[in-house]
Amino acid sequence: MRHVVVVVSNVRASITRLFSATKVGEGGGEGGRHDDSDVHGARSSGDEKDCHKSAVSTTVNSVFGVIDNASACSLFPELKHLPPRVVTFMDFLLLEDGDTHHRMSAFGTLDGWIGVGLVDMTQPELKAFHFTSHDSAITGLKLFRQFDQDSTSPSDVSLLVCSGLEPVVVYRCPFQNDGSNGGGGGKLTPSSRLVLPHSADFDHVNCACVADLDFDGLPEIVVGTFGQQLLFYDWCGKPHSPTEGSYTLVHQRRMVGAVHSLECGGECDFLGDGMYCIAVLTSHGLHLLQCAHLLDFCVPLLAARLRSLPSNFQCS
Repeated sequence: MRHVVVVVSNVRASITRLFSATKVGEGGGEGGRHDDSDVHGARSSGDEKDCHKSAVSTTVNSVFGVIDNASACSLFPELKHLPPRVVTFMDFLLLEDGDTHHRMSAFGTLDGWIGVGLVDMTQPELKAFHFTSHDSAITGLKLFRQFDQDSTSPSDVSLLVCSGLEPVVVYRCPFQNDGSNGGGGGKLTPSSRLVLPHSADFDHVNCACVADLDFDGLPEIVVGTFGQQLLFYDWCGKPHSPTEGSYTLVHQRRMVGAVHSLECGGECDFLGDGMYCIAVLTSHGLHLLQCAHLLDFCVPLLAARLRSLPSNFQCS
């Protein structure tokens, strides 16, 4: 792996307020205008605050389209099931299959509560909602296709959960064969939970990302910890049942500082050279990890895959 370090420095942006000249009546300055100092003196602090609040409110409403709570819950019916707690992380995945449009959403809170919802966006209607609880704050959530990467079915999507002081887990396909509005634990049950071994052995679990790093068609999981560790997990399926198995720790890398954020996947060609990267944000800066060279990794891997094909294999 080639390691590229990009130092991220803090940039202080200065904000300048521009006050337009104000017309005054008789006795005003030249041309009937005051300079900025006169305007500041004539305006009370209360008036300035009210003016500032009005400007901010107008800008926010016009740019971001703020809507009322009733409309928000109508467009996002899964929000009705969120508890009155501090949400620390969320993730969304949109699935389109012909005229069917689904939105999958996941939410995690400061006290370890996790909820996942499935919404038919054409209605919009909440098809299912499941929830469970962990024992520490949720620090990361990721909805991902665990096996069939081309699937548009919600039943093929799994949920990766990072909980600060607990091992990272994957809840397998929480919406598999489920079209009803679930209650209780739903499909987020211990029986559907896959634990990533040793993921909690290096201090606080801060983040994780999912991507196919070895080009085998199945996504790998990368976990970042406060203990300066990157942990790489690969799926090990059973010989006669590829969708049954477990995750195994296959590689470990020590970083120069605590890992705070990870980003990887199909859109992560950060250097523009055609090679995907893993972006690792640590307390010392931004680090980009990628394959050192095409000949060092990709070509030998392709050759090994070709040798593993049966002798009677024909390309259609």
